[in-house]
Amino acid sequence: MTDEVNMQESLPSAAYVTPESFAREKDQLFAHSWFCSGRVEDIAEPDSAIVIDLLGESVIVARLKDGSLRAHYNVCRHRGSRLC
Repeated sequence: MTDEVNMQESLPSAAYVTPESFAREKDQLFAHSWFCSGRVEDIAEPDSAIVIDLLGESVIVARLKDGSLRAHYNVCRHRGSRLC
C-alpha cells in the first residue's frame, strides 16, 4: 500500500518576477488590507516622522503633537514633487 500525497503545482516563475504580477498583487492584495509600515520606536516622539517606500510609493508617516499617527503620500499636490 502506498501513501498518496496531495501535490499542488507551484506558481510559474513569472508570478514572482514580472511587473504584471506585482501590479496585480498590489491591486488585489495589498491595496485592500492593512499592513505594517514601520515600528513605533521610529516615530515615538511628537513631531517626528519617517519616509518609507510602500510598494513603489513614497509615504510620510508622522506622529503629531497629540500623539496620533498620520500617513500621507510624499508628494506636493500643487507641484507634483517629493516633499521629503
